[in-house]
Amino acid sequence: MLHSSIAALMIGTGRAKEVTGCNAAFVVILLAAMLALAPSYGVEGAAMACLITAVVSTPIYLAVLRSRLGLPVRLFLDALIRPVLASAAMCGVLWLVLPADGTALHAFAATAWLLGGVALGFVVYVAAVVSMWSIAGRPARSGS
Repeated sequence: MLHSSIAALMIGTGRAKEVTGCNAAFVVILLAAMLALAPSYGVEGAAMACLITAVVSTPIYLAVLRSRLGLPVRLFLDALIRPVLASAAMCGVLWLVLPADGTALHAFAATAWLLGGVALGFVVYVAAVVSMWSIAGRPARSGS
């Protein structure tokens, strides 16, 4: 999400070369992480490699954005704080509520847990975002 937004902004301002460099760094980091983790840990290792790559490459994208366009990193971080906190709340609730090992469930039960988890996750996420918005004094969108 963040990388594609930054890339679109950079391309829109004629900085496609910088986007290519950031994406190349992303691929190199991802390949290294995949080679290190996927063979030993399988799918979980591949997922962890993707997470590590996103975390490690994000500062690269932000540094390029700041150096080339002069936009403060804080601009992006401010836009991310509420969705990140709401996502953390959602993950925490789902981790507490959903069964730890769904592989032992029959298809119908697994489907019911999945649908229930999606609905609960949606409710928790929206409630968290609305709560933070309300606590912040219901700030208006910029430009409104």
